[in-house]
Amino acid sequence: MFAAGLLMGLAFLFKFSAAIFFAGFALYLLIVHGPKACAAGVAGTLVPFLLANLVDGFDSTRNLLYAVGEQVGYSTWRGVGFKLLSTGMLLSLVLAWWEWLERRNVTTLLFCLIPSAYLAYVLASRDAFSAGFVMMQGIFFAAFPIARLLVRHRYVERCVSRRSAIRVALAAYALIAIAITWRNVAYDTIDVRDRAARVVLLDPP
Repeated sequence: MFAAGLLMGLAFLFKFSAAIFFAGFALYLLIVHGPKACAAGVAGTLVPFLLANLVDGFDSTRNLLYAVGEQVGYSTWRGVGFKLLSTGMLLSLVLAWWEWLERRNVTTLLFCLIPSAYLAYVLASRDAFSAGFVMMQGIFFAAFPIARLLVRHRYVERCVSRRSAIRVALAAYALIAIAITWRNVAYDTIDVRDRAARVVLLDPP
């Protein structure tokens, strides 16, 4: 467990989200393997960050706290909600946990807890940008329980043929993508005709 934590600690030095995903992994260790395994994983994760702080005089900690503080409360709840729905983050976790509730498999539990930790971070920080970019890593983990759910139930094959299902899925994907694109163009872009926007875009500090 220490080695696994150490590897995630090294990843944290390069990507902040690794620490968030580790929170889900640590909770998994606590539930499945007990407090000692969880403590070993946490210790391994902290080692690389502590060594980096000894080298840079704890600038890493100060910069981390500053960055986290800048993100907290950055977006409106409406913006966060839109990102959770439009990116599929919320739906993917609902389906992943559905699979776990039916099978209670420890491996499935791991793939549910890791992305759930990121969802908790998005809600705690109220940052829609977190939900819009890094959350794709969380969906990667949730994809495994979702695949098991689809294979076991085969809901689609009971109603329509595979070819029809693919056509419907592609059409739905196109319509949803167009709707999301329209919303982003309408609300998430900067009008370059605005003088303040030109300062931001064309006159870097």
